[in-house]
Amino acid sequence: IEEFCRICELYYNSTGDTKKDAGLRLIRQIKLLIKACSVPHLIEGYYGDGYPCKTRYIERLVRRIPGKVAIGCTTLAAFDLYESYIREHFPDRPLFAVKGDVAFRKRQGIVTEFDSTINGILVCTQQSLSSSVNIPTCNDVILESLQWNIPKMEQFYFRFIRLDSKEMKNVHYVTYEDSVEQNLMALVLAKERLNEFIKTGEVKEQSEIFDEFDITMSVIDSLLVRTQDSEGKIRISWGSQRIKE
Repeated sequence: IEEFCRICELYYNSTGDTKKDAGLRLIRQIKLLIKACSVPHLIEGYYGDGYPCKTRYIERLVRRIPGKVAIGCTTLAAFDLYESYIREHFPDRPLFAVKGDVAFRKRQGIVTEFDSTINGILVCTQQSLSSSVNIPTCNDVILESLQWNIPKMEQFYFRFIRLDSKEMKNVHYVTYEDSVEQNLMALVLAKERLNEFIKTGEVKEQSEIFDEFDITMSVIDSLLVRTQDSEGKIRISWGSQRIKE
């Protein structure tokens, strides 16, 4: 929190009410930490490579996938990053870019063209593919950043997973270990556990939810840590949040 207060005014305007600002401080820190896990090079004080570690990891992941692959971004800043990076590093593979400001008919045309390729790469915002879009021939979907619940992310990757799908699909959630993203992942899985209870009336074990999404329970080890210093002040940390290595 102390470090965050030094740069808070660079990203957030004051409400004019000190009590309200104090109340917003924690949620603003969380939002900024999440942004730093997606586009850290845009954060004041970033001193890593020109491209984030996650971007380079996704590049290696795409290289291991011989067929079509879709990369879903949560923000326009991330979309711009991956669109330019993928274009630069995969000159021999067809690239397709879709975001919300593309007209619906043109968007449909781009998706159809992508679907007809052998090894095309689709970079898009997760919100830009409507429920009517169907891309059954793409078997690998990468989420560069998480949203706040599973259903919102499912709205994106279920464009590629259909009831009549004949091949296995791979959904890759890419997160930084020992960062706030791990807490967000645990949060969305806990919410999914609650959703399952509401739908079925049965309580799933936490381990069952983790197994369903092929996530190890070791994620719990890097969750929010709450400590108390010698002066009795509460300190909260989300791992080391080291995202440049």
